[in-house]
Amino acid sequence: MSAPPVFERLAGETWRDVVARVAGHYGLAQECLEEYDTLSSNDYDTYKGAWCALYEWDCLA
Repeated sequence: MSAPPVFERLAGETWRDVVARVAGHYGLAQECLEEYDTLSSNDYDTYKGAWCALYEWDCLA
């Protein structure tokens, strides 16, 4: 199995893209994107929302 993706933005990625990429590695993209979208609608900054969404679903390595 390959190493999990790193929580950082690649060239041209949004923080939402990062959530999809990292969570997708664990098969949890949909769940994490829903969490990210909820947090984003509550005035979280995009970086913090991405981190919290991935943390909530144990996707941070």
